[in-house]
Amino acid sequence: KLTFCTVGILLRRLQGDRYLKGVTHVLLDEVHERSLDSDFALALLRDVPDRRRRMNLPPLKLVLMSATIDSDLFSRYLDNAPVVTAPGRTFPVSTVFLENIHELLEYVLDPENRACRRPRGFADEAKSAMRAGGGGNDRRRNA
Repeated sequence: KLTFCTVGILLRRLQGDRYLKGVTHVLLDEVHERSLDSDFALALLRDVPDRRRRMNLPPLKLVLMSATIDSDLFSRYLDNAPVVTAPGRTFPVSTVFLENIHELLEYVLDPENRACRRPRGFADEAKSAMRAGGGGNDRRRNA
């Protein structure tokens, strides 16, 4: 049986079943995206495997996943738990501000389009800007 749940649901389950009887594995994905709930869940789960062992219950495996985690920090927090890594690569990320997106996409809204709303007095400015080099023949038009 496999159950997918949010950290909040896991916390609720831990409230009623401190040892998660019947559960064999708990996978926490994106643990680098820390929140109050995820930190609290990790604090509660930290000792569960050892307590289950002492009570002769089946073992519980905790699996923490993240592409950007400080694995040594989490390993030490979990009593030097083993770390498994998978080779991969990162991709470059560029920041684009909303104010610049039209220019970046070379998108020009036809000033005659009904969707183009302008404050009064700016219609002529918009038309002259379009004539002055708003992309020429290569510009994209909104149909």
